[in-house]
Parts: sequence; C-alpha cells; structure tokens
Amino acid sequence: MATELQSLIDKIHVEGIDKAKAEAEKIVAEAQAKAKAIVAEAETNAASARQKSEAEATLFQERAQNAIRQAARDVLLGVERDINETLGRLFLATVSEAMTPDVLQKLIVSVVASYASTKEETTVSLPPAQAEALKATLLAALQKNAASGIRIAPDADVRAGFRVSLSGGRIEHDFTAQAVQAALMRLLRPKLAALIQKES
Repeated sequence: MATELQSLIDKIHVEGIDKAKAEAEKIVAEAQAKAKAIVAEAETNAASARQKSEAEATLFQERAQNAIRQAARDVLLGVERDINETLGRLFLATVSEAMTPDVLQKLIVSVVASYASTKEETTVSLPPAQAEALKATLLAALQKNAASGIRIAPDADVRAGFRVSLSGGRIEHDFTAQAVQAALMRLLRPKLAALIQKES
C-alpha cells in the first residue's frame, strides 16, 4: 500500500510539475507575444512620428525659404523704388536748373522753327515769370518762323521748361522739366532694373 501511495504521490507530483511547467510556458509565451506586440506598436509609432517630424521639418524649411525669397524680392523692389524716386528728383532738379532763360530761348526758337511750314497759330506756354521776361525777345526771334502768328502764354502749371501747341491745343509738345524727367526715367528704368536683377 505504501508503494502505491508513493506511486500516486509521485504521479501527482509529476503531473503538477508538468502542469505548472505548461502553465509557466504559456504565461511566458503570452508575455513574449505581448512584448513583441508592444515593441512593434512602439516602432510603428516611432516611425510615424519620425515621418511626421520629417514632413513638418521639410514644410518649415520650404516656408522659410519662400519667406526669405519674398523678403529678398521686397528689399530689391524697395531699393529699386527708392533709387527711381531719388533719380527722378535729381533729374527734375537738374533739368529745372538747366532751363535758364538763354537755354529756353534757344530751345523755343529751334522747336518753333520746326513748325514753320504750318499755317496754324503757335502758342508757347511758359512759367508766368519767364513768360513776361522772355515775351518781347521771343516774339522778335519767332515772328519769321510762325506763318500764322505766335503767342507767348503764361501757364502756372509749367514750373520749368515750356509747351508748344498748335491749333488751339489740338497738337501739343511738352518740353517741361517734368516731361523731360519722365522721358529720362523711361529710358533709365529698364537698365536700372536689369542692373539690380543682375546683382541679386
């Protein structure tokens, strides 16, 4: 009986150990599977976060580069505008100073002479002060050049230079300081813009 009892105890003991061992293996397998799943999820999350960070960094870099390019364009446009304004003021002042009474008289005589063949009255518009000062001299110098007469008219809109008009203003040529300045700026602007673009 003792042998049978010992055999039964040994059998229970072996079965318990086997069962505990199987249970332990099952727990270990489940733990390993769970650990693998956690690691896989962490790797997926890390890869996703890295991709998102890289995309955001690329987008930030593109925006920064676009902002820098826009700022550079704005600076160039501002510099070009400032240079144009400065040159415009300089040209206007220089042309106004250059239009002395002697220069005006020579220019007016030359321009009116080019209309000598017309049969229309020619009107020369001058700044009021210069119109009065030059009227007698100009009329004497121009009578032979204007077939239908010449008229010297003061014009408050003309600050420097003169305008010549025919047929009561139907045809007009502007030789005011502002017109000369505008013509100089039209010639200079494309070259200035090309120079600024070349240097940028």
